[in-house]
Amino acid sequence: MDTYAVNAYRKSEPAEAAADGQPYAVDTPHIDSLAAEGMMFHQTHLMGSNSGAVCMPSRTCIMSGKNMWQRTQNMTAALTFPGVFNRGVRSDGAALLPYATYRTCKVGNSYPTANAEFTVVNDATKRGNTDGHGSEWHADQALSYLEDWSKKHKPSGKPFFIYLGFSHPHDVRLAREQPDLTGRYHCVNTADPATIVLNALAPPLPLNYLSCTPDTYPAHPFDHGGLTIRDEVKVAGVMKYRTEAVIRNEIGRNFACTDWIDQQVGRVLARLRDPNGDGDTSDSVVDNTYVVFTADHGIAIGRHGLQGKQNLYEHTWKVPYIVRGPGIKAGSESHALIYLHDTFPTFCDLAGLEIPATIDANDGQSFKAVLEDSSRSHRDVLYGVYAGSSKPGIRAVTDGRYKLIKYDVANNAVQMTQLFDLQKNPFELLPEHGVPNLAYQRSHAAVRQRLEEQLLRKRVEFADPYQFLGDRTLLRFEDGKAGSEAHTLQDYCAQGNDALAGSGRMDSLPLFSADVPDRQDFVYGSENTLSLAFERSKQHYLRIDNQRGLDFGAAPFTIELWVRFAVMPAGNEIACSMPVVQKKVIGAGDSKLDYMLLAAAGSYGGADNFDKLMLHFGSGSVVSSLAVPDTNWHFISVAFDPVTKKARFTMDDQIDIHEDVDLHGIVNDGPLIVGAHFNMAGKVDRVFDGLIDELSISDGYLAELELQPLRFSKEPTTPLGAVPQLSAMHLAENSGGAKYQP
Repeated sequence: MDTYAVNAYRKSEPAEAAADGQPYAVDTPHIDSLAAEGMMFHQTHLMGSNSGAVCMPSRTCIMSGKNMWQRTQNMTAALTFPGVFNRGVRSDGAALLPYATYRTCKVGNSYPTANAEFTVVNDATKRGNTDGHGSEWHADQALSYLEDWSKKHKPSGKPFFIYLGFSHPHDVRLAREQPDLTGRYHCVNTADPATIVLNALAPPLPLNYLSCTPDTYPAHPFDHGGLTIRDEVKVAGVMKYRTEAVIRNEIGRNFACTDWIDQQVGRVLARLRDPNGDGDTSDSVVDNTYVVFTADHGIAIGRHGLQGKQNLYEHTWKVPYIVRGPGIKAGSESHALIYLHDTFPTFCDLAGLEIPATIDANDGQSFKAVLEDSSRSHRDVLYGVYAGSSKPGIRAVTDGRYKLIKYDVANNAVQMTQLFDLQKNPFELLPEHGVPNLAYQRSHAAVRQRLEEQLLRKRVEFADPYQFLGDRTLLRFEDGKAGSEAHTLQDYCAQGNDALAGSGRMDSLPLFSADVPDRQDFVYGSENTLSLAFERSKQHYLRIDNQRGLDFGAAPFTIELWVRFAVMPAGNEIACSMPVVQKKVIGAGDSKLDYMLLAAAGSYGGADNFDKLMLHFGSGSVVSSLAVPDTNWHFISVAFDPVTKKARFTMDDQIDIHEDVDLHGIVNDGPLIVGAHFNMAGKVDRVFDGLIDELSISDGYLAELELQPLRFSKEPTTPLGAVPQLSAMHLAENSGGAKYQP
């Protein structure tokens, strides 16, 4: 259920507003009463799904208390939510009557092992809009069971645990016509969206609405990996329409279904006040019962041009969560970050039941302290996943204020990062709404960097089985000391061996070796970082002999770094003196060279191309049109895909792409050399004359906007506004202004 379909949330959070600026109030008085008498949570999220049927893993996580990726690992029926309450094993070892457990819900899309563990089950899918065929059917079953419990179990003190689910408001969202909920919300029930006429009294469009017709579908500005899934294109009454008439009508039907559910919530609350239904409330159990109102996920219905639940925007990822019960302050609200699957261990904690050992530190955690107002926080960040369509899919992380969403879909063809300030932009408005994407704004560089690291860390913790293209950093060198150039790779020798001649140091330059993380490893932070803290007077290049993880073979790769020349190259005498990264067999000819990226090509590209970026690969080479203009810092990169024969050079805001590049001689059996060129005898032939900083090597042809988040030593001469591929991720200025740092 959508959070904003509950009036209590619409009143307390920024909400879509009617023309007069007032929230369009769906009628949910009974759910609102739960909020008024208990605690309403504003930051509850499901973890996500690896299925298009998002409800399935979400409900399973509730029943197992485990995270999405491990939701049924080592599980048995006795360890599920109902299994634990069936047995009533106390955490202190004392005897306790087991609970009477009951379930009524739609059929399927849940965890069968847990479902069968309930003592009594009455499941059926009821998505109709008439008596006996809709939401009141599930309430009828719950009322009947409460009456039965009051006669059979209440006298002995046996408590109950009821899982009450509704088949609505899932589509088809058939609004009640008798009594007239279609009239209340100004909507019509139809399977054909082409027949829907705009009703000016229908609920207003959401603020983050985007429009399209079947001819202009999709409305979402980029492929998010689920544009062809059933929920986006085959929902009766919507299909590929995102027109104002269709979306406002569908929101009206959603409100009508929510209203009908609220009526059933009111019936159940009334029965708790009168368990046997005899009109005498002296046997009320309402004040001794914890009541939780929540949902398995939200839904888009026109927001961001989407219709379904296969996304990680707040309207879908966040769920309503209200708890009423003993010890909970009436009318209280919480912004603590909680997962939906925290419910199981929390209610074990409240009931004094032993939390199963299968629930570990990466799974659900009790937020009893938040309910009892002894703590205001629960988690630092929340991680979200949608991998139900295109893999690896979508991931998100939020700290409650800021939220990062990353997309890697369509076989790596679509790479996108979004950053939202939820305090200032609670509806996650996009550039299409006139709001810039903060992921590519200089002002939010540090925020994005922090969330990127948190997201990757969470993916490692939760054993996320998929890698994003931008994850595949195999080797990274970072400047380890802010405000100083002492930690960059620097060479004072103007002409390599020429400058070293007679020094006795030509063959004795110290080598720096290190293990390289395996290409299958997740690597982040300092764990895949090698220091560039060299002695300026002794070390002039870096050599890594361990080639584990750097053997690309016929796979694509991307190299990125910041460079600065000591002097501008002038003439062919400087040919070959400025290689930045090379990999070749020492002692073998250039025909066995794996690859070499040069900031200045020299004679490799002809006498007129000595100042150009160039890639030398095997026995071939490709010279870009990009010329290094001066001795300031410049961001350069090269991406090469041997399969598609595509090479891309980047320098600051310039991009040069070469198609049909056929480079040969891939051997992958030499060391990686940074900052120097070796001749066929393995001697230092030329050494780079300048500075190198923030070098990153990745396996994969990274998209322009997904280049690694590299920090750099000096501000480039090109204004940021002209460098979209650098993005805000690369920039974070300290107070001195002379050095950029995280």
